[in-house]
Amino acid sequence: MLARISPEKDHSLLLRALAQLSGPDTNVVLSLAGGKGITPGSPLEAEIHELGLHDSVVLEGRVDDIGSWLSSLDLFVLLSKSEGFPTVVGEAMSFAKPCLVSDVGDVKMLLSDKAQIVPSGEIRAVVDRIKYFDLLSGSERAEIGKRNQNRVKKYFSQDLMFQRYDRVYRAVYAGIK
Repeated sequence: MLARISPEKDHSLLLRALAQLSGPDTNVVLSLAGGKGITPGSPLEAEIHELGLHDSVVLEGRVDDIGSWLSSLDLFVLLSKSEGFPTVVGEAMSFAKPCLVSDVGDVKMLLSDKAQIVPSGEIRAVVDRIKYFDLLSGSERAEIGKRNQNRVKKYFSQDLMFQRYDRVYRAVYAGIK
């Protein structure tokens, strides 16, 4: 998960879900990246220790090379309580990553794949979906990631976004002449 520490990003939900998944048969490692608060000695670290997750969570802190970090993941997760258009999900998609994202803001427009979207705040759905992704083979996860990458290129490329903004600006300008 790549997100700043704030209540709407709901790191706690992801940690509680991971606590339910932890056990001798589970090999899930959570990589948390972001700015302030995702560092040793933070309140987030205290919650990690309270839940007994100190061996399952890596606090990355600030990540300068997001591409390398995203490339290292099997699954990108963002469980926000609210979002507009979560560009970090688009970034994960552009690196051909399967995603697990809460159903807020424009997530459905961005992903359009119900298997990668869970209701906001529902821990059971998060646990079940992580198990689902864990049971997939590497090639199955790669196929989902490739579909994500194709979708973000087709509908949300930088060139396409510039063209759309240009049309809007030209229409507004024509209307005020």
